[in-house]
Amino acid sequence: MTIDELAEASNSSTSFISKIELGKVSNLKINKLVEILEALDLSIQDVFNFPQISDNETLELLHYLEKLPEDKRAKLSEAILSFVSAIQD
Repeated sequence: MTIDELAEASNSSTSFISKIELGKVSNLKINKLVEILEALDLSIQDVFNFPQISDNETLELLHYLEKLPEDKRAKLSEAILSFVSAIQD
């Protein structure tokens, strides 16, 4: 895939993709990263390997959260963390 193709597929400019490729971007927003990864047919897990997480249920949950819109992901994450906090007390 060329820089031009990736830029188009990820709704980015070619100069922005070029800067990423050259390591000149230090504040890449997660939403933009997800768009670029989706254009490359990759997921967050492909980029950020969590070797300590290997069970299928946790990986499935992470994948599910990744696919949600940001507002729904935040609400569900908050609910999960509240539940975890409640059962630890």
